[in-house]
Order: sequence, then C-alpha cells, then structure tokens
Amino acid sequence: MRKLVICLAAFMCVWAFGELSAQTLGREWETNGQDSTLVPKTVLLDSTLVGVSVFDMIGSGGSHVVVNRSVAVDSAFTRYLQNNLKKKRHGYRIRIFFDNKQDARNKSESIKNDFTGYYPLIPVYRTYANPYFKVAVGDFRTKSDAIKILNEIKRLYPNAFVIKDVINYPAL
Repeated sequence: MRKLVICLAAFMCVWAFGELSAQTLGREWETNGQDSTLVPKTVLLDSTLVGVSVFDMIGSGGSHVVVNRSVAVDSAFTRYLQNNLKKKRHGYRIRIFFDNKQDARNKSESIKNDFTGYYPLIPVYRTYANPYFKVAVGDFRTKSDAIKILNEIKRLYPNAFVIKDVINYPAL
C-alpha cells in the first residue's frame, strides 16, 4: 500500500510539472500578418481551475482513482475555494486617456471605440471618477508585460502610461 501511495504521488508530481511547463509565464503578444494588430500568442487560461475542486477532477474522466478524505478536509477545501473567488487580483493596465473638459465624455467614448477597432483582442475599460473620464486598456500580470504593449500603443496614443489597477486575470 505504501508503494502505491508513493507511486501515485510521483505520478501526480510529474503530471503537474508537465502541465506547468506547457504554459508560458506571463502574456506574450505578436502582430498578425495583415496589419499591426496585436493578438495573444497562446489561448490557454490559467483560471480554468478557479472554483474547481481537484478532488472532483481526480475521479472524473474514467480514472479509477479514489481519494479517501475526511469531512473536515472537504469543508476546509470548499471554504478555501469560496474565499479565493472573492479576492481581487492586482495587476497593470495602460491609461490611454483621462480628461475633465466638457467634451471629455464624448471624447472618451470615441477613444474607446477607436482603440477597439485597432486592437480588438485587448479589453478596454472606460470609467468616470469625478471629475475625470478615463480610458484604460489591457489586463497585465506584470509591469513588464504592460510596458511591452505600451511601446506598441505609444505610436497611436503618445500620452499613454502604465497604471496599477485591479484586473480581470488574463489568459497565459
């Protein structure tokens, strides 16, 4: 029985390492062939396990693995999953517009629409914080990821800069 547990643990470690090495660290972008539109290189989501119990995944898919665990472990793990769903995820965005003039509302909407036309795969966020209308783009895990895209965006929006913000966790 002890050998079986050791073999199972070794298998899970090898499987987990293989899954992690298949993903890239950070978000990578490339330009498509026709124009200079940025598109993500990979479409793997790192958030596919958010809110999912790994105990349920082990027994699914036709495997014959049974994990014996106590009710206390199940309840603690369920609480852990629920608490993680509520956490804010901090990262970086690129601010391409902020203004408080009388025409700022219309101008921010216009800039949002223009940006979406140029970069359809990068999310755009238009907000109002009295007295400023703001437009920020992207969901970046690290500042270096944001700076890579900032250098591309600066051609169209020369006053753009990187800000720290609560983000929607991006795909890897």
